[in-house]
Amino acid sequence: MDNSLGRSTPAYGDRMRPSSRVPWPKFLVLAVASTLVVSGCSATPEPAPPPTASPTALTAPFFDSHEDALAAATQAYAAYSEQAAALFSTPGSNPELIRTVASEEFADALIAEALQIRADGLQIAGQNSFDGVTLQSVDETTAAGSGVVVVQLCLDVSGSDIINTSGVSIVDKTLPARSPYVVSFDWQDPANPGTLLVGSQSPLLGAARCE
Repeated sequence: MDNSLGRSTPAYGDRMRPSSRVPWPKFLVLAVASTLVVSGCSATPEPAPPPTASPTALTAPFFDSHEDALAAATQAYAAYSEQAAALFSTPGSNPELIRTVASEEFADALIAEALQIRADGLQIAGQNSFDGVTLQSVDETTAAGSGVVVVQLCLDVSGSDIINTSGVSIVDKTLPARSPYVVSFDWQDPANPGTLLVGSQSPLLGAARCE
């Protein structure tokens, strides 16, 4: 896997010992970059039409500064972490609640994985934590309100465990507990910016490390 953003879960399956792995579906959607093509000048230029506002463009920035964007993203990821923990560790929880903190496509992938985990007789105990959040980019006018804010953070899975029907942990303890991730946030409502949802997260491979 490369370092592109993928709409993937925290890779619970990748934490399992090889003998305990279950062939769960992988969810990966590559980020699509839009390209603006500008036409050349004609021999007889005509008056330019009056500018029209894009349906997804903001007339004024919502965030006053990059610090505000980082704070909003950090708060949104904290809310996501709590709902994700409930989704994966509480069998009786309402899976639809994850849609309040994650984009539709990402929420669909999370719910599918949670249901598969339960079907396999496994249980997630505890909750992941995170720190070291750093801002990578802010683009409030991005197409369809996706990828508005992108951050890098360290995901710590030491506070969670994967347990089988015998109550035995099947986590591969040789794997690092802390890993760097890139997380992208979308506007909950592009027509009314203000609330961020987790749109995707992907492990940052290569030389990147969490201290």
